[in-house]
Amino acid sequence: MRDPWRTPASVSFRPPGRVLARTMIVVGIALAASGAPAEEGQAALSEPVSERESEANDLTGWFSLGALGRTDPDAGGGEMGISINHAKWLEANLSLAFLSEGFHRNNLNSLDLGLAIRVGAPWPVSPFIGVGGMLGSSWSDLHYDDAWDVLPSVATGGLLVSDTDFRGVAGAFPEAGLHVWITDNVRITGMARYYVTTLGRHRDYWRYGASIGIGVGE
Repeated sequence: MRDPWRTPASVSFRPPGRVLARTMIVVGIALAASGAPAEEGQAALSEPVSERESEANDLTGWFSLGALGRTDPDAGGGEMGISINHAKWLEANLSLAFLSEGFHRNNLNSLDLGLAIRVGAPWPVSPFIGVGGMLGSSWSDLHYDDAWDVLPSVATGGLLVSDTDFRGVAGAFPEAGLHVWITDNVRITGMARYYVTTLGRHRDYWRYGASIGIGVGE
């Protein structure tokens, strides 16, 4: 009668400890051939996935130049900005903007510094939304055909008189926009913001613009 507990002669039994030892020897030879110490190989395998992925989210900076427009009243100008992002989906944008109605009579001009926090998708064509605030000044070059309106105590006979009205202004805004990457270090950005200002609801307005950004970080 055949013993059911007997190992067939054609089957060789290898203890698990021997198999594991041989596997470790093979791995060690492979690491030695590649020039990497075994400790480094083990560290690479044991490194958390989140830490390896975070290398792609290093601090990155962008310098941008662009054109701006606004409504009520219609005006145009330019903007210079710096953007910094620590994650692919989070960005802080600091900008200096100038807007002017032009050089006609009673024109409105403004100069302001703005800060926006943006959240967007990490895609080659990336929509984003954000919120921010600004602090600056606006001024109007006021011209009067009749100086009597300005200097009622002096009769000037209709002489043209001009004056400049300066006002400090602060505001907050929501915004929406789109980044389009041309290369890894060049992108085009379009955005629109609605400004709520300290000058009153009748002075709230839309601002829109487009800019080109150059990467200055990794």
